[in-house]
Amino acid sequence: MLSRKEFLAAPLYLFAVSAPLSVSCGAIFGGVIVGFAVLAFVFARNDVILPPRPVVLFLFIFLSVHVLATALAAPLPVNWTKCWQATWLKLFIIAIPLVYARQPDQVDRAVKTLIVSGAIVVVYAGYQHFTGIDYTRDNPLAPVGDRFLARGFFNHHITYSGHVLLLLVTSLAWLLFGHANTLRQRLLVGTATAALYLGLLWSGSRSAMAGVVVGVVVFLLMSRFRVRRWLFLGLALAVLFGSLTPMVRTRFAGLAIDQGQETRINLWRCSLSGILDRPLLGWGYGNFEEMLDQHLIRGYYDTRCHAHNEALMMAVDTGLLGLGAGLALGITVIVVLWRRRHTAGRQRWLVLGAICMQISIAVAGLVQVFQTDDEVEVVFYFILGCALAVMNSADQRETGVDKR
Repeated sequence: MLSRKEFLAAPLYLFAVSAPLSVSCGAIFGGVIVGFAVLAFVFARNDVILPPRPVVLFLFIFLSVHVLATALAAPLPVNWTKCWQATWLKLFIIAIPLVYARQPDQVDRAVKTLIVSGAIVVVYAGYQHFTGIDYTRDNPLAPVGDRFLARGFFNHHITYSGHVLLLLVTSLAWLLFGHANTLRQRLLVGTATAALYLGLLWSGSRSAMAGVVVGVVVFLLMSRFRVRRWLFLGLALAVLFGSLTPMVRTRFAGLAIDQGQETRINLWRCSLSGILDRPLLGWGYGNFEEMLDQHLIRGYYDTRCHAHNEALMMAVDTGLLGLGAGLALGITVIVVLWRRRHTAGRQRWLVLGAICMQISIAVAGLVQVFQTDDEVEVVFYFILGCALAVMNSADQRETGVDKR
């Protein structure tokens, strides 16, 4: 018979095991967590630890702008379903602290389980990379020389690379700051980190690789001098190994001749024109192609589904107000986590990993769009919610009152 704490913790672990395999299963268990949060807030409000007020405030503004942008999209299509899909996952950053701030050890283990689960999936990604066989999708894997762009259990190698980026940066935080004291623990986190690094290479995503490099630089700045030397050596070896990998060399060499670069420039120009046309609240969710039809610039396009830039995509969907609200929310979460990083105790690694993860995916998002992929977004906001939960728990242990 499960105890109350075990029952509440079950969705955390079910999410951690399933999210690298299926976004649908991850969303289901994430939905259970949000449901638990609603029940806790309604029926046990005095017992929950509320997230920091600045985070709640900017999340409310962010979601309000999204709803308003969608409602005022007419005469273009009003896509409430796409709006809901794009916004509800963000509730993790308040739902997880509400439910699990009193269970920091469970949160810690759940995120570690997520990392290990993602590392195990890399075995299948490696099989895809070397054989070109994907048993879960009908569309073929993209070839690069005699190898293939791995996509794990997702439908695109860019989606998979964004997912791996999040897990790899968080795994690096576990390796550097996670107090792995026993040989078994060190082997586990070291193996998971190495596997996720290979998964990133096998995805062939240049933007995600750049994001991880920036993340490691951020860790260098966070670390003590003794750790910096080893981390710098590890970064140098990782870059050297990647540069010796034929597919990675081919991918970066293709920057000079790849028509995809023309696509990016054309999409950026179209997006800027569309934003100037509807600057405040944008075109509404799901209307990027309608915007493109009206502001299309002649040239080559290998995709017309997104802006190839996170900030431009957000501004097209929700205008400059939505972009400003999104930036404010992200910066607020980083500042809140950074200010309280020293109080998180043994879960400090998770707080630092969440900070670095946001910076890494923001850099990668300069030339790609990751957060419109549910497979990436569901993990991103889960890890952020977990970091805020252990931070809130630390505040409670230190003061005995709710710091808001």
